[in-house]
Amino acid sequence: MARRYLKHILLFFLVTSVIVGAAEGYKEADYERLDDICSGSCWTVSKVREKKTGKIYALKTFVSGPKGYEHAEKEISALEQLDHESIVKMRTSNIENRQRDDPVHIALEYLPCDLDAALSHPEIRENKKEILYQVLSGVAHIHSKKLAHGDIKPANILIDPTTMTVKICDFGFCCKGEEELPFPGTPTGGYYSDILSVAGLMVRLYLGESSLKKKN
Repeated sequence: MARRYLKHILLFFLVTSVIVGAAEGYKEADYERLDDICSGSCWTVSKVREKKTGKIYALKTFVSGPKGYEHAEKEISALEQLDHESIVKMRTSNIENRQRDDPVHIALEYLPCDLDAALSHPEIRENKKEILYQVLSGVAHIHSKKLAHGDIKPANILIDPTTMTVKICDFGFCCKGEEELPFPGTPTGGYYSDILSVAGLMVRLYLGESSLKKKN
């Protein structure tokens, strides 16, 4: 019986330490930068290791200024509302505890590559149904929260080729489902845009990029 109580006490302290660590926010000193992964118009992503646990995360750093902050705020707000196995999880951020001019950092769940880079691998094509199912499941969860991703594409779908685990990432353009997106020529409504984007992804998975080029 004493062993059972000890087990519960250890579990309590473990869970508490995780919750407290997330609540304290991101601190640069807690992570070791390992490599650069990719970059966008207002952010960069690096591979980092949490020193305390040894766990690997993707660190997304937004440029200082209004544009970077707007994208960071949208992404953090969306990830705080979403909880699904096909959506990347946020470990922590510094949006609440940073200095005014400091960039926003988000520590995210890490997967080794994105679908855009992995599409040419034979095992990806062999598992296209499972991959598409996970993407559709994630999009359905996003829409169930009355949100739209706004930028569904292979580069924003992370994948682990060894396990075929798929997770949707990059919520900087996330919006309300009925909201019009700020891209020229975009159909009205974020829901509709997401559905069209998934249809395009389906074409690439089943027919390959060469078929799209021929049609164009």
